[in-house]
Amino acid sequence: MRTRRDLLYTAGVIAAVAAIAIAALLALTAGVSRGSEFPSLRDRPNPDIPGRIAYLRSDGCLVIAEASGASAEESTCVPPFSVSAVAWMEAGAVALAMRTGGLPAPSPVPAPPTAIPPVPTPFEPQWVVVSLADGSLRPTGIAVSERTVSGGPEGIMGPDGRIAWLDFGDSRLYVFAGEGRREVAHFPGGTPVMLTGWSPDGRWVLASRYRSGTEYALLIVDTTAGAVYELARDAAIATPSWWIEGVGAWPRYPELEAATR
Repeated sequence: MRTRRDLLYTAGVIAAVAAIAIAALLALTAGVSRGSEFPSLRDRPNPDIPGRIAYLRSDGCLVIAEASGASAEESTCVPPFSVSAVAWMEAGAVALAMRTGGLPAPSPVPAPPTAIPPVPTPFEPQWVVVSLADGSLRPTGIAVSERTVSGGPEGIMGPDGRIAWLDFGDSRLYVFAGEGRREVAHFPGGTPVMLTGWSPDGRWVLASRYRSGTEYALLIVDTTAGAVYELARDAAIATPSWWIEGVGAWPRYPELEAATR
């Protein structure tokens, strides 16, 4: 028969194991799903940030957000892990680089004889156009380039030729122009950050920062003033796209441009 002393010893062991497990869990989740260190544009919009940003939410819904943070609207929804990038086509339409199982056959897309876009083979991703007016999807039959799927290095080129580069060692963002470089911003906290694009006017840089689960914070960096803002906290990993009226879109994808010229 177990004595009172044995029962107390067993209870003590269980309590110690539970305490160790809780400490380990806290250590593993430290820095995940935290509050942002940067000002939220949803809480305080910045009218100096122009244009609209199209991004995929972590649940697979396309969101069109004013870059200033003033408003955001949900468009159509797709399987979240089927999309690798978003691209503005024009003011009323964006394209998704996605795997298209179950979607209708692509509509024919005219292209100049000297610039015929690649055709996807079965199960390869292709560009699918989303109408912002009604949320309808139209597969184009244009294959997504390998670079779009795999992404680029930690450095990304902007529309004016400058390169934004992230030093993963100290989480500092630099902008290279010619042979010189300038530090622009610092991302504290140790949570991974990825550079995802520039604004079409060449002033702002987009970055994604992991939060938790499948959610990323979408950050906007002012390369002139060095300020960092948070536009969204629910973005997916898919590359977003920026549109400024009268300027155009960024990033640009050669296979899409070849089909629309």
